[in-house]
Amino acid sequence: MQNMEELSRMAEQSGFELQTGDGQYSLCVAAPYYDPADRYRAFNFRRDPSAQLIERNAPRLIEAARKLEENGLMFVYGLPAHLARYAAALADELQFRYWISIRAVTEQKPGGLRPEHTGLLLMSRPGAGINRIRLPHARCRYCGETLKDWGGKSHLMRQDGAALSDVWMDMVVDTSDRMPPEIFERILLLSQSRKTIRLLCDDQSAPSASVQYFDEPSVKAFDPIEWKGRQKANRIIPDDLLNRLHRASCLDALRAIPSETVDLAFADPPFNLTKNYDGYTDDRSDYTGWCKRWLVEYERTLKPGGALFLINLPRWSVWLADYLTRTGSLYLQNWIVWNSLPEPKGVLMPAHYSVLYLTKGESASRFNYCSMENGWQPFDEAVFPPDRFDVCQRRSCIRKRRAAGKPWRGELTDVWYDIHRERRAAGSSIHPCRTPERLLDRIIRLATHPEDTVLDAFAGVGTSAMVARRLGRNFIAIEQNADYLQAAQRRMEEQKSIVVYPRSAPVRRRISKRKLQLELQRLALLIGRLPTRADVEKHSKYDLESFDSAFASWSVALKAAKATLIDSVEVTGNRLQVTGGESPGLSPVSCSLSPTDS
Repeated sequence: MQNMEELSRMAEQSGFELQTGDGQYSLCVAAPYYDPADRYRAFNFRRDPSAQLIERNAPRLIEAARKLEENGLMFVYGLPAHLARYAAALADELQFRYWISIRAVTEQKPGGLRPEHTGLLLMSRPGAGINRIRLPHARCRYCGETLKDWGGKSHLMRQDGAALSDVWMDMVVDTSDRMPPEIFERILLLSQSRKTIRLLCDDQSAPSASVQYFDEPSVKAFDPIEWKGRQKANRIIPDDLLNRLHRASCLDALRAIPSETVDLAFADPPFNLTKNYDGYTDDRSDYTGWCKRWLVEYERTLKPGGALFLINLPRWSVWLADYLTRTGSLYLQNWIVWNSLPEPKGVLMPAHYSVLYLTKGESASRFNYCSMENGWQPFDEAVFPPDRFDVCQRRSCIRKRRAAGKPWRGELTDVWYDIHRERRAAGSSIHPCRTPERLLDRIIRLATHPEDTVLDAFAGVGTSAMVARRLGRNFIAIEQNADYLQAAQRRMEEQKSIVVYPRSAPVRRRISKRKLQLELQRLALLIGRLPTRADVEKHSKYDLESFDSAFASWSVALKAAKATLIDSVEVTGNRLQVTGGESPGLSPVSCSLSPTDS
């Protein structure tokens, strides 16, 4: 490996002892070799030339995992299709912790999404911990404001930066590095309390610069004239299945659909997180087995060249991706990273939702995207390039960019950062995790043409059916919950792209929540720690009843005060060091600043 000496020197400077023998170690960093051309190929394990290499690497990783100490961590860096197999192979030895997404400098892939996503798999011994890291708040390259619009709640913004998530948008790595130094540096920061390290990085020579990553096929966009002239074949799907909302279990309804009749199969199933679904137990010990049963039916119903988009958490997607690419006719085109930050949980903020994009056969029969790089002309059915990731979505900033003739658009890649989760109103009986319309609009436009058929066996409140009908597609929507189905029917009848559900009138408080949050921050600075309820009674000008009526619990109220408890913030050169914060006794953590942050 070309930069092995550099990595070894970085590890030693961080206080790690390199382990090269047969002894145990507390940190293992692996970067198995792969052919650069693998990034641009659709992946099916039984037909891909990289399969033998993956099978040789898996036992090496298992052997290395067995030598990890009690609090040991293992990081594996590589391509998503390969990492899914490695994660499944390591499951008997280690616990899955995080799938970290990292952006790489890549070329456009004709007929598909630019394969920017490179994965960093983190697995560990049970109970092993990692350090908390905060990064400076990212700022808009155009207006200079924070990328996140705080909407009048900037007093809640921590001055020491934002917690690191499992989607690293602050760096773009070079694919010529088998293990990029900036990634390795952050691994060392996350693992700072450990002493010994083992590097598993192949010494194979780097590929020449003349490697041809892919052929240059001519990708034909949607042609309305050709579409109008298509022969109207007799409909194979029975009329009583098309364009209707069906109340049934997914397996029963799927078995009634004829084989090879669906153009796009979409699935956003329950994630086995013990959410409250009527008629379904979201706490299955055989969750992946249950998924495999209906995925077999999904594959059967897809036409050759048809597309499957499957949303899930990375912890489950590693198993499903490995299964689908090893046992059938499906090819993994992209592991799409949906960067959608939920409530903070864990040390790394869990922002990564996986969207597996597979096709029945090696290439897709439909892919409607207007690439700026290839100079394709826009057409109505196409997906257009999104705004760049480093500009904000404030209306004022968008207006100024457009007025200046600088829309700041970037190519659509397999890291989707511009679509956010829909929040559910407190106390609402609507579906607990609705799929955003914008996400479904993008998927349906990418993978289908008008009059094609879209299948969704977990329709929920009917978002996929509603978007499909608005775009002129046929749909088969299946849902077993009567309340969700009734809400879906109501949305379909109202013929609106966005439905605003009635909410109860807000309760007027004597004192605003903002004032109470600022009061808790004042008390925290006054006494040097998080205030208790007794502190509020003693020192605050507001009574406890005001806090209890404004916040769901005392821990929720204290979130504002935590942002003020920072012992020190130091910037030296291009490094930021923070001590203190919301975790008393935590070791100081430092991180590098990019040139645009300094």
